[in-house]
Amino acid sequence: MKNKLNCTLVMIAVVAVGCQAASAQFPIKIPKIKIEKPKTEQPKPETDRPVQSNSGEPTVSDGSRYSAAVRKPQYGFFEYEAKPMFLKDSIYIQASTRDEYWKMPGQKYSSWVPVTVFKVYYDWKVSLEFVAEYYHPDGSPWFTDTFVEGSQERSGLVPYVSATGDYGNKIRETKASIATGLYGIKITNKGTGEIVLQGKFKVGKFPREYKTKNEFEFYVDHDWIMPIGTVTFHYSNFIGQNLGANFPVQVNMWFKKNLGSDNGLEARLFYKGQQIATTNRIEGIDTRASEVGNFSAELHHWKLMRFEWFNEQVNVDNGSQYHRDNMPKSFFVDRNPGEYTVKVYQNGVQVREAVFAVGTDGRIVDGGYYKPGKLAFYTVIIPVKIIGAAEKWNAAAWKTEAFYGNPMVGFPLQ
Repeated sequence: MKNKLNCTLVMIAVVAVGCQAASAQFPIKIPKIKIEKPKTEQPKPETDRPVQSNSGEPTVSDGSRYSAAVRKPQYGFFEYEAKPMFLKDSIYIQASTRDEYWKMPGQKYSSWVPVTVFKVYYDWKVSLEFVAEYYHPDGSPWFTDTFVEGSQERSGLVPYVSATGDYGNKIRETKASIATGLYGIKITNKGTGEIVLQGKFKVGKFPREYKTKNEFEFYVDHDWIMPIGTVTFHYSNFIGQNLGANFPVQVNMWFKKNLGSDNGLEARLFYKGQQIATTNRIEGIDTRASEVGNFSAELHHWKLMRFEWFNEQVNVDNGSQYHRDNMPKSFFVDRNPGEYTVKVYQNGVQVREAVFAVGTDGRIVDGGYYKPGKLAFYTVIIPVKIIGAAEKWNAAAWKTEAFYGNPMVGFPLQ
């Protein structure tokens, strides 16, 4: 048994030696495997317009038809808050004129009462009650008025109008005035006791074209609103079930004249000194004047005009994906931070200029100077420079009279 074990060990040793010898005679080279690291592409600057070909037509590479979302949406849903949002920028006080005066019965004698309107953003489950107190120019109490609540708008805003707006309101029969001057107002939320507005409004009058001795048109002076513009978006992008994407930028400015449809206005948009868009797509969206203020439009009629660059599609991408074939001319401001300049021309002559900025977060920069209250749907106030002398207005009014005696601190108007 011992001899068999020794023989086995000898055979194993021989085989091992033979393998080593064979290995020495026929060396085996194992090839080295080269492992290439994946190339890391450097981030490319964001370009929102397709590259222009020599023919001027936009060209799109096969690999860039879609642009992936670069960030979360800059603007989210505009939600109701626990406390109703009283929108002070929506307040409008009008002098409502009638050719009757309670102290002069049976005579044609013009008098006026204030009509105040505003909007509140809140979950319309319960009615809110507001009351307005008006004061004479000497500070003495004039009268107290209630508000009528309107139907909730599609935007979620609820309008309120003072009861004096009703033709049959009894206040006219005992409180209508024939005096002008600086009147006071205080609006209170009756349910909570909160004073939502306290300020002043200036009332003037002008003769009508066809008038008798005591017939005038009364109006509230709104010269303070002239240099106050806004950058905003349509409310539908922030309410409902789907959050908006690729929505247009809108810029609003006031004009002191009755602009018709053929008004010759054109708004050019500049970025980094280069014109990127132009538009004559303009819409009148608000008017501040008495009932016949348009008969004295040069002095007593204020019109808010909205500029939107529809053809060039100046939009906010809002973190979405978009198809360049469908939007070949799009310019997304949220992907191009920096300063933008709007220059408005009328029949080729510049009449307005305004600047707004887009931050690195893709949002329109809030100047921080709007103190009267919060704005709806991410609206931002911007200063507007009125160029030329075609419009007659008080250039200093905004300093003390803005938002009915609630001026903005630090408003950088030059």
